[in-house]
Amino acid sequence: MGAEYYGTYDMVESGNQSKKIIVFGLIMTLTLLFVFAHVILGSRATVNIFYGRSQMLSGYEGPINENRLPAEIGHLEITVSPLNTDYIDSGIGTLAWPGIENQLIEQFPYGYFGDMILDSPQDIVSIHIANGEYEALDFILKLFYNYEEAYFRVLGATEYKTELIFTIDARSEVAIPVQLDSNLEVNEYRNKLTMIAVIAPEQFTAFHHNLYRFTTVGLNFEMSFGGERELELLPFPYPIYAMEQSMFYSINISQNLEEPEFIVPLPEHLQVSPNEVVYLAFESKLLNMILEDVENYLLISMLDWNQIEMSGMPYIFVETNENPAYGERGVFTIIAPEEPGFYEFVAFAVLNPSSPNSWTNFFPLEFSWRTTIEVVAE
Repeated sequence: MGAEYYGTYDMVESGNQSKKIIVFGLIMTLTLLFVFAHVILGSRATVNIFYGRSQMLSGYEGPINENRLPAEIGHLEITVSPLNTDYIDSGIGTLAWPGIENQLIEQFPYGYFGDMILDSPQDIVSIHIANGEYEALDFILKLFYNYEEAYFRVLGATEYKTELIFTIDARSEVAIPVQLDSNLEVNEYRNKLTMIAVIAPEQFTAFHHNLYRFTTVGLNFEMSFGGERELELLPFPYPIYAMEQSMFYSINISQNLEEPEFIVPLPEHLQVSPNEVVYLAFESKLLNMILEDVENYLLISMLDWNQIEMSGMPYIFVETNENPAYGERGVFTIIAPEEPGFYEFVAFAVLNPSSPNSWTNFFPLEFSWRTTIEVVAE
């Protein structure tokens, strides 16, 4: 019998003990909601993430990450508009397409699956993020070009940065025109532009359990300049093992360096020493729920909302097992920061990362549970 999946969620404070709930049913429900949104919305293809409604982040009393507070964006060419409830009514919606104008249906009359044909990497891409909740939410926007953190600028800005932090009012949406770094060149590949949006980047999960899960959403887009070659991804130089059959369908990061009886996520609060080599494990079982099984995927980790190396690699590239009933697991290391303090950690998986975007290969990214890593001075 394979490992069972348990997630911890603080329902009621009881010393150092937290009640554990089985989250498989919740994960499957969310997956089906993702599929429903993808199929029903067709050419607009807004992808929703559904979480507990109203006052989700109220009551936070922990420390604030001063480096992740929303910036002044009045000088930027960001368009704010009321929520279009034809496409989203709750949760967070994300989408991106070429150009600035909303001509998606005219540009892609047979459906849009994140496949953008451009003249250069510097062509303008319009990123749309919708807040379907009844409270204003802070966001951080991150972009990755071919699975490495990318510099970009929003129109109206002169400086290229690796993030944009901003607030979206309740029941509103924003259109953000961005341009990638001028150092990127035209090539013959089907390049990938990965976008993630994270709620409350200034808060820490250790002080608010509602941040633990379902506060991050993302999609993987394709940018080609006429080329048809698939990306050549770096292999992971360390062992990846088959994971026994289980009722687990997701990506999980843990401290299970050996195959566990129960798959348990990282705690909401993990303490480490400055510059410590932290050993972590991933357990994953990722399936495309429409037509095809996932052939491969890659994992990216972020600490303090910056991409970090995993065992010296920018990502972990994983070939799936031939038997879809089995997942994969492996061990990797990250290096803790030198400076004591709190740092948010999360990992995400990109399915079929080098395959062409299509209606069978354009799905929400899979995210691990969010964790606060505290670096404690010795």
